[in-house]
Amino acid sequence: MPDKDLKIHTGFRLSRKNIQFIEQTGESLGLNKTSTLDMLITIIRNDPKTLTGLIIKALNE
Repeated sequence: MPDKDLKIHTGFRLSRKNIQFIEQTGESLGLNKTSTLDMLITIIRNDPKTLTGLIIKALNE
């Protein structure tokens, strides 16, 4: 595996609601938290319009 494809340890924190969302999503998909978060970010990265819509929605909450 090329170095650019290796996973990078981030060590960042998330809000309680966001970690619960990741845990619930992961459980329903049979994934761990890291894989779930990586999957969600990949989906959003591949469709930037989705990211924009999610940011707007989050700001309005």
